[in-house]
This record gives sequence, structure tokens and C-alpha cells, in this order.
Amino acid sequence: MVSEVRFPPYVRLRGKVFWFRRRVEDGLIPIIGRGEFNESLKTSDLADARKLAAFRNAEIEAEFERARAVRKAQTTTVPLHQQPTTEEGQYIREAVRSYLLEEDEAVRM
Repeated sequence: MVSEVRFPPYVRLRGKVFWFRRRVEDGLIPIIGRGEFNESLKTSDLADARKLAAFRNAEIEAEFERARAVRKAQTTTVPLHQQPTTEEGQYIREAVRSYLLEEDEAVRM
């Protein structure tokens, strides 16, 4: 009976070489600028692939944490002490709409 070898998380074997692949959380894609990390570990040795994947995963997780901090800073709001005027409200609506459209276009690219 042949036992199945378990690969580390985010590691796949392509031909004879191990590859690392990890998706980016949907909310972080606009900040990081890509939807996934997909790269060769440039080794065919499983032990080396485990080590390389662990290091790469730690680097990517640190990048995710930085992106989460940026996202949190972007969503922090300052309370208004008074209601905005009609013109200010229109300006705010247009600015938010423009931002959302640009973000959507960036994600689609």
C-alpha cells in the first residue's frame, strides 16, 4: 500500500518542482495589487520545499498585516460636529463614487 505524501500548506508539485501559491484576501487585493502569490520554490526536494514555503509564507503574512493596517487607516473616520451643507454633501458623494469606481477599475485590471 502506497502512502500519500502530505505537502505543506500552499505547496503544490508541478512536474518535478515544488511551487508556492497563496491567494490574497479580497479586501487586500487593491492594496497589495495582485490576487495571488504564485511562484516556484526552485527545488524538487520536499524538505527544502517545506523550509522555503514556511519562510515565504511568513513574508507574505507580514505583507498582509501591513496591508490590513493600511486598510484600517483608510477606513478610520472623523466624526462631523455639524451636518455638511448641501454642496459639501454632494462633493462627498462624488468623491466616494469616484474612489469606488477607480478601485473597481484597478481590481478589474
